[in-house]
Amino acid sequence: MAKAPAARRLSYPGNKYAAFHLLLCRWLRHHAQPTSYQYVTLGGTEFRDAVSLHFVDPELLGQALSFEGHGGRFTIASETAARLREGGMQIEVRRGNILTTFTRQSETPHLFFIDLLGICAFGDYVERFGVMFQNETIRERDCLLITSYLPARVGWPRVYTTFEGEFRLLGAGTVAEKKTCYTRHHPSFTLYRALRRVDLQDTLALTCFGGVAYRGKSSMGVFGYTVEPGSTRLDTFANNSPWHTATYG
Repeated sequence: MAKAPAARRLSYPGNKYAAFHLLLCRWLRHHAQPTSYQYVTLGGTEFRDAVSLHFVDPELLGQALSFEGHGGRFTIASETAARLREGGMQIEVRRGNILTTFTRQSETPHLFFIDLLGICAFGDYVERFGVMFQNETIRERDCLLITSYLPARVGWPRVYTTFEGEFRLLGAGTVAEKKTCYTRHHPSFTLYRALRRVDLQDTLALTCFGGVAYRGKSSMGVFGYTVEPGSTRLDTFANNSPWHTATYG
């Protein structure tokens, strides 16, 4: 039986954080409330995202909360957090999955960085996000930053079948249009389906304020969303989201 992979520090390319910061700046300029936020993240072992937020505005960050499901990486992350606390940065590491184990403890608006390793589509993401909306784990005045793998690992035929309704509604008729539409909007498809699953599409208004593609070990994207009272319609929800490609780092 092969040995389990040793726990190691997680290292991400500079392009990832260039993309993260592009969206963060857009959110700060156009959508952030004049208040502190509870930052909830999958910060890995190094917390480069949280360190950067703390540099931008310590008051904005408040106390960061990070989740790590892997036992070995949890230990490394806890050691990193202890060093950061010595420098005045407040960060707590918890063992678990941000989508299933996080419980909201305050009315403070939350900024979530849901840093996925895979695709924000297929699987059980519709159900998981639906529960978070239904339980008000994600609620009005919050912000979501979500990473997702961009290529269609499941195969394009499955993509075309799964999102046939979305493509038709958004006017994506050709193969090229469907591929572009999927690449730029599949996390939006997932969140919209999650709202519909729990019948909240007429209660919560999601706005995608941007998507940024970047290149790491593979093609990835980070997508930003705000949550406000109102209603969500897929055509306006998807079509009003700017798209950018990060070429830095």
